[in-house]
Amino acid sequence: MDDIAMTGGISTSSEYYYLTMAIRSLLKIVREPTFSPYHKTVLGAIMRIFSNLGIKELLPFLPQIVPAFTSAIKAGKENNARKDHIRKLASLVSIIKGHVKDFLDDKHADIFGLIKEYWMDNPLYEPLFESIILLIEEIAVALGPEFKVYLPELIPKLLDVLQR
Repeated sequence: MDDIAMTGGISTSSEYYYLTMAIRSLLKIVREPTFSPYHKTVLGAIMRIFSNLGIKELLPFLPQIVPAFTSAIKAGKENNARKDHIRKLASLVSIIKGHVKDFLDDKHADIFGLIKEYWMDNPLYEPLFESIILLIEEIAVALGPEFKVYLPELIPKLLDVLQR
């Protein structure tokens, strides 16, 4: 069997071969719910890889990475794990900047759906609130003026929190 068939279409001579294989292997772990105790470490490894790459190298991986982050947050069994994953997602947003807009309302990586799900309306998720605010802040910085379309939905929730 040739190298290209074994590696899912990427040649072993490609400069991105090892990067692609590393990301694929890490994503396999994140996608497996039984490995949830390792998700924190794996997401940290992905963040270290992403923080050392340029945006050009990152873009092809975003459609797999962002949904992996959101599914890891949902799969988290306790709030401390979720909090850490949300903070890592916020860091990822700060790296990918405006490219996050493709994942805010995406059916596979609905970041705003995640924010709504873990908003402070549910007392169970109150410990996540600070991390959720950090994520919203990073999205606002990344989108700049384009963020204003989300304000009508967010402002009432933020005002409600201030009134408590």
